[in-house]
Formats: sequence, structure tokens, C-alpha cells
Amino acid sequence: MLVPLLVPEVGVSAGELRLSTWLVSLGEEVVAGDRIAELLVPGMTFDLAAPVSGRLVRQEKHPETALSPGERLGWIEPIAEGTAEEEEE
Repeated sequence: MLVPLLVPEVGVSAGELRLSTWLVSLGEEVVAGDRIAELLVPGMTFDLAAPVSGRLVRQEKHPETALSPGERLGWIEPIAEGTAEEEEE
């Protein structure tokens, strides 16, 4: 079951928040808590962390896209616990 990547509530008005860049490529594995995207408001950046360990399988937004809280940025396909750490060793 895929897990959505959602724009968090960061306390800014609609339209001020943008996707700055993806920090992870499609198909790349991540560990829960890894930075996967950078969100931008004028004068500040926010990191979006992976909610679960898995593989980034879909990016639905492109850099410089205006965002709203709760909007879906992409999807992660979860992997079994420990798999990503074992592959890094």
C-alpha cells in the first residue's frame, strides 16, 4: 500500500509555499525521517521528511509549483523494516 507525501501545515497563506526541489530521485530508497523535498516560503525553507522507510515511486509536483497544506506531493512504497539500513551496510 502506497503512502502519500503530504504538504505539512507551516503557517503561511495559500500560494506562498512552493516546492523548491526534490532531494530524492524516483526509485531511490529512503529511511523514515530522511529529507526528501525542500519547501520554500519567501525567506525560509522547510524540509519534508519521509513518513516511512521505502522507495519514492511517484513525484506529482514539480519544482516551483505553488502548494497548499494537505496537498499531495508524491508517493512512497513502503519496504520491510530494516531493509534500507541493511543495504547501506
